[in-house]
Amino acid sequence: GVRGLRLKKGDEVVGMDVIVTEKPKNQKTEEQYLLVVTENGYGKRTDLKEYRLQGRGGAGIKTAKGLICAIASDKDNLFIVISARSLSSEIRIVARALDPNSVAKLKKAGADAVVSTDVIGGLRIVSESIRPTVVSFLDNMLRDTNVSLRVEEIQIVPQSKFIGKTLAETQIYEKTGLLVIAVKNSNGSYVYNPKSSYKLSEEDVIIVIGNTEQVYKVKQML
Repeated sequence: GVRGLRLKKGDEVVGMDVIVTEKPKNQKTEEQYLLVVTENGYGKRTDLKEYRLQGRGGAGIKTAKGLICAIASDKDNLFIVISARSLSSEIRIVARALDPNSVAKLKKAGADAVVSTDVIGGLRIVSESIRPTVVSFLDNMLRDTNVSLRVEEIQIVPQSKFIGKTLAETQIYEKTGLLVIAVKNSNGSYVYNPKSSYKLSEEDVIIVIGNTEQVYKVKQML
């Protein structure tokens, strides 16, 4: 059967993965856990045994919004990416690459983004050595549970009230306090620290700094 996860109204899963731990010598089977990452970046690891079995009645991956491939094998991640992309052209796939040479292969197979752990680790080491205060600030902002400040993205959807308006006309800062630090255009290019006269278009993505309540207010204004 299929393992079922019941979500509450308004919940949205952006990624999940199965974690397999090494079994002790006196244990017959390996322990398996389901790692779920929520929209706000919080994670929870739950034993798969806690999820009940149900019949095959759902649409499965065809209705999923995102898939994270983080198996400890580039070959297995590549297989998952190819399988998932063949089932859905809309799902966003993020894959991990242990070998930097696997990045191009995973992207060609259908991954929207590939994270190379070696590259990320190298960049972190360099950043820690030349801009330690910035690194500490970002770490505290993203990991401090007492502070809900986050870097978030807000997409300008079709029929949005913001289409054709300048940032000044949207009054995002005046009404919510959110700071707009960049805008991603529909062609994939970025406008950093955009001027108040920047005119928004459909499919633009606004990148902001603020708390979850402020982001919610802007989404209601769309």
